[in-house]
Amino acid sequence: MTTTAIRRLHFWYGICLAILTLVVGILFIAQAADIYYSGLNYSRELVIERCTAIAAPFWIWVAAIVAGGVIWMIYPEAEKKLKRLPD
Repeated sequence: MTTTAIRRLHFWYGICLAILTLVVGILFIAQAADIYYSGLNYSRELVIERCTAIAAPFWIWVAAIVAGGVIWMIYPEAEKKLKRLPD
């Protein structure tokens, strides 16, 4: 792969992971708010029941993080050469 293609791959992976992180975060917040505003007390059973509803997006998010690590191992960023400033 060319350096430009690797940079593009890393850029789009970062964008996709950021969006997926926001979605999973919003889902967790929505579940917590739903439990709070339903008037029920927080209990282990209730939290497990509500979190199983968002288990699929959570595991997809975890898989995306692992995939990112694999991408960075297979296609590392090229080392940047620093320009020497004139004295």
